[in-house]
Amino acid sequence: MPLRVKLTFPHTELCPLRVESSRRAPAVDKELYNCLAGKLDHVASMSSRSPETQTALQKAATQLRAATNKAQALSAISQAQSVVASVIEQVRSAGQDNSGLVRVSAILANAAGLIQTKG
Repeated sequence: MPLRVKLTFPHTELCPLRVESSRRAPAVDKELYNCLAGKLDHVASMSSRSPETQTALQKAATQLRAATNKAQALSAISQAQSVVASVIEQVRSAGQDNSGLVRVSAILANAAGLIQTKG
């Protein structure tokens, strides 16, 4: 039975991950990274108000696709989280609405959590 990972993205979809034994296969991890990368690309395409965030999400997606282990995948997410946190602070200090960026930050945290527990 495939393992399904629910992501909290706009228009939430499930990432089907096929696990054939109790041991995790690198292909399963790669499937998770690719799925998360696709979700980050989707969120990036919706982040037109913040080009810096859009670029960070696209870079994280590219790095996730290239990741061969959990450490590389988490590093990609961590770098994006750092950029988004910086942009949130800039927007907040300018007195502008940062709710969309806070949601992006939550999505990145969710992705990191999935990688830590599933990948």
